[in-house]
Amino acid sequence: MVHISDIKLIRTDTTLDLSQKAEKAPSLRAPHSVAEVVLKLQTQRLRAGNQSD
Repeated sequence: MVHISDIKLIRTDTTLDLSQKAEKAPSLRAPHSVAEVVLKLQTQRLRAGNQSD
């Protein structure tokens, strides 16, 4: 049983270290949502269609 406790302790410490590194890392965010990109593309298509008439 002592060996199992040692293994759990090591895994917990490693997990804690990784989570702390993740908190310090800058988060990557997309500048626009998918809905905004789709709306912009649809607007451009509509404008292009109106110009050809």
